[in-house]
Amino acid sequence: MTRSAQAVADMAQAYTKAWNSLSSNAVASFYAQDREIIINNGDPWSGSARVADMAAGFYADVPDLSLTCDDIRLSENHAVYVWTFTGHDAATGPPVKHKGMGIMGDWA
Repeated sequence: MTRSAQAVADMAQAYTKAWNSLSSNAVASFYAQDREIIINNGDPWSGSARVADMAAGFYADVPDLSLTCDDIRLSENHAVYVWTFTGHDAATGPPVKHKGMGIMGDWA
């Protein structure tokens, strides 16, 4: 069953809220043990515990991280989450701004 556009938008809003809570466990709650996140073609962070480690690393590097969902692109059984995160580098202090996108999910 394909998810409705509203269901995908609701998921994106909840995912954005999880990141903005600054809780690595909130972010990890979106990932099942058999799912993973890959950043910049690096090694996968597999399972919710490793995703929590990844998010904690982001929060350590950018403690005032703020995420926005810029767009959601739907195509058949996939949704692409387009995002921007901003904050300040914890080590050196200047502002950071990164844009990116990722597949939110795959369902049939």
